[in-house]
Amino acid sequence: MSSENTSRAALTHTLAGALVMGAVMSGVGLWRAEAQDRTPAGPSNTEVLLERVLKQQISALNVESADAVMLCFHEDAPDRQGMREVMVNQFRVRDLRYRLKSTKFIAEDGQYAYMRTWQVVDGRNEKTPFLGETEELLVFRKGRGGWKAWTSARLDKKRIPLPGEKGAPRPGGR
Repeated sequence: MSSENTSRAALTHTLAGALVMGAVMSGVGLWRAEAQDRTPAGPSNTEVLLERVLKQQISALNVESADAVMLCFHEDAPDRQGMREVMVNQFRVRDLRYRLKSTKFIAEDGQYAYMRTWQVVDGRNEKTPFLGETEELLVFRKGRGGWKAWTSARLDKKRIPLPGEKGAPRPGGR
C-alpha cells in the first residue's frame, strides 16, 4: 500500500470515527436537553397508595391494634396468622413506637409493587431502652380493595444513641 493510500485510509477512518462520535455526542446533547426540559411528574398513583397503606400500618402498630395491622396485609399473605400471633405477643410485652423516616418507590410489576423504607423504632420505654432505625424492602400485592402488604426483607438495622449517650446528637445539632 502506498503512503498516499495509507494516508487516505487513515483520514477516512478518522473522519468516520469523528462522524460516529459526533452523532453520539449529538444524541447525548439531545437527551440531556430533553431531560433538562422535563418537569418532574411527581409520584405515581401506586406510590401514593403504597405510602398510604404503610402509614396506616404504622398507625395501627403505634396503637397496638393487631386487627388494624392485619387489615393492611393481603388476605393471602405468607404466614398471615403467624404474623398476627407474634404481633399480639409483642404488644403484651413490649412498648415500641414506630415512625416512618422516608420511602423510595422502586417499581410496580403486574400484581406486585416494591418500596424501600427507613423506619425509626423507639424503645425508650423498654427495660433496656433503645432507639433504632431499620431499612426494609417491602413487597405489596394487589388484593381486594387495592394494594396490601405482602412480605418484607430487612436490609439493614442500626442502633441510634439515646440522648446523653456517647455519640448521641447534641441539642441544636452541634
